[in-house]
Formats: sequence, structure tokens, C-alpha cells
Amino acid sequence: MKFVKPMMLKHFLGRKTSYRRRHGLLGLHVGDKYVSLAMSDKESKTAVPLEFMDREVFSIDLIADSMQKHISSFNLGGCIIGYRYIRSIEKSEGVSEQIFIDNLCKTVKLESLKYAYWDGRIISKDVDIVLKHHAEYLVDQLGLPQETLETILDKFAAVRTLQGYMDCANMLVAIDNLALGN
Repeated sequence: MKFVKPMMLKHFLGRKTSYRRRHGLLGLHVGDKYVSLAMSDKESKTAVPLEFMDREVFSIDLIADSMQKHISSFNLGGCIIGYRYIRSIEKSEGVSEQIFIDNLCKTVKLESLKYAYWDGRIISKDVDIVLKHHAEYLVDQLGLPQETLETILDKFAAVRTLQGYMDCANMLVAIDNLALGN
């Protein structure tokens, strides 16, 4: 895997030539309990969930294999990883994501994949808001167990990470196209 700055992946979004096949993007959210995956459509407009894996059950090699399968099957060209950025050196936020990615790189199964981090604080806040405001209804009225709700929200964290990145990058591509008169 090769780290690139986030906007280096926007070329997957801005390609307009018809002879080149477009690539989608993979979204990855590393939680304490689950790793969730999402993918974009080929136009990189919409993110959809792919799967989630329990970190206690799936080894790093199995997670890398699953990612490689999705990358090949859906012709995905890059990966956006949700990351809890830190504001001060004393905080340890983001450490687990970095260790996970370092271990994923050591598998050497995703060598050609370019990846970038995307600030996950907003996504986490979105998930907290949904959980706080809708949990009682979802658990009481629909009978969803609390664990199921948390699993669903974990799975959608990868979708929110990828969608947030694509919304921002697509806006920058549109601005670039306007500046160039396209």
C-alpha cells in the first residue's frame, strides 16, 4: 500500500476521457470491534456498504484478502481510511488506525493500492447523533437489539467516511473544471 495525500486520489473522480476505465474507491473504517468496508460507484458519487468484519474473528491476513477480492471484483483504485486526527500530542486518538494500517501494509497483499486518511471526527459525531436521537425508537419500537444497532452504525461509518471524502473531492474537481473553463 502506498500512502498519498487525500486530494491525490481525486484524479479518480475527475477523469473524463472515455477510453480510460474509471475506478471506484474503497472506504475503510477501523473500529475497536469491527472493520467495515464501503465502496463507491464508478462515478464516485455514492458510497454503499460492502461488509464488516469482527476484529476478534478475522486476522489481518483475512481482512487483506477480503479487501483484495473487492478491489479486483469492482476495479477499485484507491482507499479512503477514516482516521481520528489528534489536536494535541498527548492524545492517543488515531493510534489504533495507524497500527492497523501498518499491519495491513506488512501483509504485502495490497501493494499497488494507494490510500489516504480522511478525518473521522465528523463521521463519529454523525454516528453519535444518530445513536443518541434514534436509538430509543430503533430499540424499543422496532425491537432491534442494542448490539445490532451499534453494528449497523459501525458498518455505516465506512460509508460516511467514503461519502464525506467524495463529496469534498467532487466539489474540488468541479471548482477546478470551472476555473479551467470546462
